[in-house]
Amino acid sequence: MPTVVDNFAHKRLTEQLEDGMRVRIDFDRHGLGDMIMFQPLYQRLKTLYPNIEFHLKGNRDQQYFEEAPEAAVDVVFKISFPETPELFRSSKYTMTKPEACAVLELGIPWEPALEFSWKPTKFNPELQIKDNCIGMVFQCNSDPSKGINPGLAARLWEAVRKSGFTPIEVQFTNPNHNKKNGRCAFANYSCRDFEPTVENLVSVIRQCKGFVGVNTGTFCAAVCIKNGHVLHLHTRHDFTRFYKRNNPVSSIDCTNPDKVDYSVIDRYLASCRS
Repeated sequence: MPTVVDNFAHKRLTEQLEDGMRVRIDFDRHGLGDMIMFQPLYQRLKTLYPNIEFHLKGNRDQQYFEEAPEAAVDVVFKISFPETPELFRSSKYTMTKPEACAVLELGIPWEPALEFSWKPTKFNPELQIKDNCIGMVFQCNSDPSKGINPGLAARLWEAVRKSGFTPIEVQFTNPNHNKKNGRCAFANYSCRDFEPTVENLVSVIRQCKGFVGVNTGTFCAAVCIKNGHVLHLHTRHDFTRFYKRNNPVSSIDCTNPDKVDYSVIDRYLASCRS
């Protein structure tokens, strides 16, 4: 049986590596967004330690990222990908999740250029969507309370449609789908009709002219694929500061549905035409 390590308070992952070691990283307690943010760190880890045999295990709907997760290994490292590191909880200094993982868990040098630098290479060429689409997602799978008001979502959908684009709901029903997130009544075009694979998600986002949505895994994928050319719909928390280091991300405050600045939407859609 391999040794299992899930605490890096005293020794970071890299401080426990030895040449020739077979390692599996368990990242199976996370959604798609975290996995996308972890990918550049994982690839950098393999580059820095070429004499280590690395394997990665993700969630059951993340086969796209798995690399022989059932292979025999010497040690299993369970990554927590901390959102608010205890070390900095009382400090004014804050880290993004990838930075905290690199510094506090993996023990590799932090490079801001790594953030959202994952570029997908696999997609489904047979999945074709309508022309002139804008991808839209209004619900957060991990926390439905982070979604936006359904009435506002309907108005935003209509704003996109009236602008001449075809809105498509980029929400899949995968094995980890949150049952509280039902299909939007107004969404007459949706990815819920497609097979829930990462390849299909990548295919849809690649074909969209732009992407508008709340902070969730599909939004993280769009930040990478569309080179940041996305619009973040935020309520309690504006996450754009975590995306702006390398990719330009616009945002619109949806906290109060009656005070949304629709000129932001208009400007964003205008930029999608260029």
